[in-house]
Amino acid sequence: MEKDEALKKAIDSVNVYNKSDNEVAKQKRLSKNRLAIAIINFDILNAQYSAGFSIDELKNQLSKTVKLFVDSWDRKVVKLHIGRSQKESNIYSIEYYIRLRWLFSLSILLDLPPLELNSLVAIYKNDNVKDGLIDFLINSQNSGWTISKELNIKKPKNNILDIILINEKQICEGKLKKYLEKEWLKTYKNYSMYNTHLQDEQKYFYLGYWAFEVCLLYTSDAADE
Repeated sequence: MEKDEALKKAIDSVNVYNKSDNEVAKQKRLSKNRLAIAIINFDILNAQYSAGFSIDELKNQLSKTVKLFVDSWDRKVVKLHIGRSQKESNIYSIEYYIRLRWLFSLSILLDLPPLELNSLVAIYKNDNVKDGLIDFLINSQNSGWTISKELNIKKPKNNILDIILINEKQICEGKLKKYLEKEWLKTYKNYSMYNTHLQDEQKYFYLGYWAFEVCLLYTSDAADE
């Protein structure tokens, strides 16, 4: 199924839920449906980036995608809930976290207007999640933003935070090169799109692999500061 078909199906299903669901389960299902539309729009943006669409086309799709994420973001869905009581944790589910990380990265790389970027920052701040990489991205636009020493993804171990906090650019770039060549892809092993380039193309959408979250180090003076 092509992405436009998947998007049409998701839109047609946005108000579908189990009739036997209680009100809480119903609202959670409806939130997931809305987020599914946002995710497909992000995947379209990813595909456009891989295909070399123009900056203006990418910016238009980015703005649309950010609005969809902000409007449909629901902590009851995007955060992990633990145990029989489904107690809310301060950790994002990897499927939503990865896309939020990439969305922040692309928003900065493509110069998303401050008002739109701030709407994305607001949902992250409201969730009380600590993630040094997202913090670093926000800090690149707001120097007063505190960078956490924690990462949302605990396993596999990810040392990207140690790298981006190195003050000397030459050392940072050397370690980053090693990270990209030997470590980066492994950090996504629990993410659903991991190794989709090896799968049946009829079953998966392979959109290309991009380390959007580290591109900022090569497009700014952040590592020199």
